[in-house]
Amino acid sequence: MKALLKSAVQFLYPAYCAYCNQPAPASMLVLCPRCWNSLIPCTPMHVHSLNSCAQIQACSTIDDYYSLWTFTQHTQVLVHHLKYRRTTRLAPVLGEKMAPLLQAASYKHPIDCLIPVPLYWRRQLWRGYNQSELLSRALAEAIGVPVCTGALKRVRNTKSQTQLSLEERQENVHRAFAVKKPTVVSNKSIALVDDVLTTGATANACARVLVEAGAKHVVALSLIRA
Repeated sequence: MKALLKSAVQFLYPAYCAYCNQPAPASMLVLCPRCWNSLIPCTPMHVHSLNSCAQIQACSTIDDYYSLWTFTQHTQVLVHHLKYRRTTRLAPVLGEKMAPLLQAASYKHPIDCLIPVPLYWRRQLWRGYNQSELLSRALAEAIGVPVCTGALKRVRNTKSQTQLSLEERQENVHRAFAVKKPTVVSNKSIALVDDVLTTGATANACARVLVEAGAKHVVALSLIRA
């Protein structure tokens, strides 16, 4: 009966690709096979030479930045569905695809724990989840590195970074984060996990308080670099 009901739903409401609007297998997540295959991973060092976060590399408390994809219309669709359309079933797939980033980061400093970039509590309550935490948990399952949720908190509600300049972004997130569990991060190599890396301002604000709390190394992992 379940199989029959599933077939009926697929017949009445066929799946379409969220980008090209072409019919897609019901087993696919958001994008059709052709659009998925168009997503070419970045190399780990790609972010250093092309991303605007290189502008603040000199004063950064982050050792390295690693991103899986560049920001394109295809990757924008994925992030939009994960963050705003509650398509949380994307997280295990995307987190698993981020595994090579963590492996690349571990060549320099073996990572002791993953820390997702936290949302302010009201925003997380409204959304129902933190997409960075979902990615972290999927990544942890693929690699075996623990996720340390609660160690880092967003203590100030910040406005959206989307339309802000680099300087405004840095000011917006200044002292917006605090370490709530110093013993968890002390003397550890940490991978910060987020969905999108643009200028690196948020990641650096997080890393700064982690280093102040005793973290040895901090690297930033993101699904997409803008």
